[in-house]
Amino acid sequence: MKERHSDHDSPDRGEPSASFLDRDLKERALGIIRAVQSPETDLPTLPEVAVEISRLTHSETSSASDLERLIVTDQALTTKVLSVANSAYYGRRETVDTIRQAVVLIGFSAVQDLVLGVSVMGLFDSTLQVPGITMKGLWAHSIGVAAAAAALAKIAPWAVASDRAFVAGLLHDIGKPLLLTLFPDYFAEAAAYAHEKRVPFLEAERNTIMVTHDVLGDTFARASFFPPRLLAGIGGHHEPDLKAEPPGMDLIVHVSDYLVVRGDQVGGDELPPPPLLPGAMARLGISVDRAAEAVGASLTDTNSIIDTLL
Repeated sequence: MKERHSDHDSPDRGEPSASFLDRDLKERALGIIRAVQSPETDLPTLPEVAVEISRLTHSETSSASDLERLIVTDQALTTKVLSVANSAYYGRRETVDTIRQAVVLIGFSAVQDLVLGVSVMGLFDSTLQVPGITMKGLWAHSIGVAAAAAALAKIAPWAVASDRAFVAGLLHDIGKPLLLTLFPDYFAEAAAYAHEKRVPFLEAERNTIMVTHDVLGDTFARASFFPPRLLAGIGGHHEPDLKAEPPGMDLIVHVSDYLVVRGDQVGGDELPPPPLLPGAMARLGISVDRAAEAVGASLTDTNSIIDTLL
């Protein structure tokens, strides 16, 4: 996709006026959103096996055998799914040797979500990069947030599935690879602003392209028919609903994202962490120290998962 440019010059000074700049940024933001929404845009598409598995979600007659039959047709996908299913993040004491066993031990929907998460990672060119940020770095960060989210889910004072939290963390920043792929010049502009001003990437997006990766990710996820259970962690991870009862996955991912970036332990781009919403930790019901300790411990095993998935 070609980047859209607008060159509006002030007639008296030969440089853009504030009103023209504001209008140009709004046009840029609308262009990005429309591109993601348009059926004519060459968006990354899920592999057929992932699409078929997604369809099983809406079938009342689908079974574990149906899920297994689809996954095992892709050996690389099978290997990645079993590797993650056997990781500490899924908390299984038994070794998971087959997809059928994975369905039995971690659940039908959990395996569906994991297949989706692993498949999405394969949609984007891993060699893409701009100064200061690489595609691999983006995904390494997402794997770190996935691990952190699973860890927080295990100690949260309300019932939340750690396997679902893992996939929610894995997909939370899907808007960034999408922006880097479709609009590399815009991504580079935001990255340069973030590094120059020493501000979070989220703030840089707002000041350079007026549309943020959480909005783009949510738009893409809905257009790709992601399961509703995964949407909150994508579209709401920077502004979680603190009034939700019980708290949602958006809060788990929000805190995980903050702690991983603050610790600069995985996929670090040396930028400040995104802002932590006031009241987020109180709503989570876990102290900052305890949460940071759990997250730090969870990140010690991420290298094996990064090697497997990337």
